Amino acid sequence: MKKTAFLPLIILMVMVIMTAGCVSTATDLAGTWTTGAYTSPSGTHYTKFVEVFNADGTGTETGFFDNGSTEIWNMTWIKTGDSTYLYSYESWTATLSSDGKTITYSDGSVYTREGNTGTGYAGTWTCTQLYYGKLYTITDVLNAENTGSSTWTYENGTQYGSWDLMWYETDENTCFTTYTDSAVLVTMQADGTAKDNYGLIYTKS
Repeated sequence: MKKTAFLPLIILMVMVIMTAGCVSTATDLAGTWTTGAYTSPSGTHYTKFVEVFNADGTGTETGFFDNGSTEIWNMTWIKTGDSTYLYSYESWTATLSSDGKTITYSDGSVYTREGNTGTGYAGTWTCTQLYYGKLYTITDVLNAENTGSSTWTYENGTQYGSWDLMWYETDENTCFTTYTDSAVLVTMQADGTAKDNYGLIYTKS
């Protein structure tokens, strides 16, 4: 659900990809689920959310307000374990080169591994990108336990910002990544419901 604030547009353009352990978009979470009420940290109150998880890993979330109006967000989702899932409002994929030295993002940008800092996607990767007339060096540190960070630095060496990441391998050379603040973690319960990291219970339609 859209429980966190939107990241600045420039941040959303980051394409940092990492890997560790294969995951898929298959099975139990696919379908339509409904939650109870939720109040965001900013004070926005929702009477419920309706989540639609398509079998292809896409989906939508609809938030219902007190006055009956709605807001809809697109999202993507993956299975991360036997009974655990993750869905995100901002996520990306990327491909690791056959020699393991570069990763190429869907926007065509290429990140280069720094030295011998890891295997697969794990390690430190850098890329220089021009966004809105400003040049940034992006340093992505990809840890082996599905965590990481992306740090943006201006051309003059001043840091623009740094953000936590989550990542999962979805195929042999393809990965799914998202900002931690944009991800919702969902766990299937023994009674057939699901529960997320915000404490909301999901009931399948």
